[in-house]
Order: sequence, then C-alpha cells, then structure tokens
Amino acid sequence: MKSKVLWIIDDDPDDREFFCDALKDVDGSAVCYTFKNGMEALDMLGTDRAPIPDYIFLDLNLPMLSGKQCLVELKKLKKLHQTRIIIYTTSTLSDDFSETIQMGAMHFLTKPTTYAELCEALSNVLSEKWTLVK
Repeated sequence: MKSKVLWIIDDDPDDREFFCDALKDVDGSAVCYTFKNGMEALDMLGTDRAPIPDYIFLDLNLPMLSGKQCLVELKKLKKLHQTRIIIYTTSTLSDDFSETIQMGAMHFLTKPTTYAELCEALSNVLSEKWTLVK
C-alpha cells in the first residue's frame, strides 16, 4: 500500500509544524508537504515535482489568495479529482462551513487546540472515520 500524501496550506509556521509532527505520530509512512499560501501550492501543482496529494488541509485565512479562493482554484484541477480537500481553520462559523462544503470541500475541521486532539482528528481522517460531506 502506498504512503498517504498530505498537503497543509497554512500561513502559520507553528501550525504547519504541529500538523506534520502529529501526522508522523499517527502514520509514520505518511508524507507531509507544507505550503505557506495557496499560490505556493498551486504553483507546485503546475509542476511534476510533488506527488498528487490524497488530502489537502486548507486554512481559510491566508495571505494573497484566501482559502475560499484557493479552494475554487483547486477544484478546477482535473489531477485533483480524487483528492479530499479539508478546510482546516480556527473558524467556527456555520456560514464558513456551509459555503466551503457547497464549494466542494469534503470536510470542515476546526483546528484542534491540543496535540492529542489533532492526532485523533488526523487518525479519523486517514481511516475515514468521519462524515464525508457531499
């Protein structure tokens, strides 16, 4: 079985490091790619340098291109048709949830506040013990 590839698009370097550390603890074979904004991730997708992600965790509050704008661009890419895009944000607004799900996000995850909660959330996502929102 091939290793899972996860991308995190988040402008906070501490959040990116926290995420990758938790992922390593949950699944040591998973590969984590980090991007500080949506443009950086979209640029990488225009090349053949990185494998297609199984999951993209996308923050909503990003510089240059908002998370919602980035989601629109990601959904246009045929190569990502099987990639699960998960909104990963501090937002708890029901409008953000509703809007991003309608825009094609598979799941909406409010950023956990503890390492243990993040590990549990990642474990649930990787084992698909979460509700797929269609």
